[in-house]
Amino acid sequence: MGSATVVMQPVGVAGLITPWNSNAGFICGKLAAAIAAGCTASHQAQRNERAADPDRHRGLA
Repeated sequence: MGSATVVMQPVGVAGLITPWNSNAGFICGKLAAAIAAGCTASHQAQRNERAADPDRHRGLA
């Protein structure tokens, strides 16, 4: 059998795309995976999303 070498290094920025009605756990799950991989993450809320649920975004901003 051969051997393989795995190099753990981030590959870039992770864009977190979520639907307008996603909950905080869904967003945090994607964010945790990006951070665990060592990537920078960017999540853009929709224009009307912050007005609809400001408490959820207070902890993430």
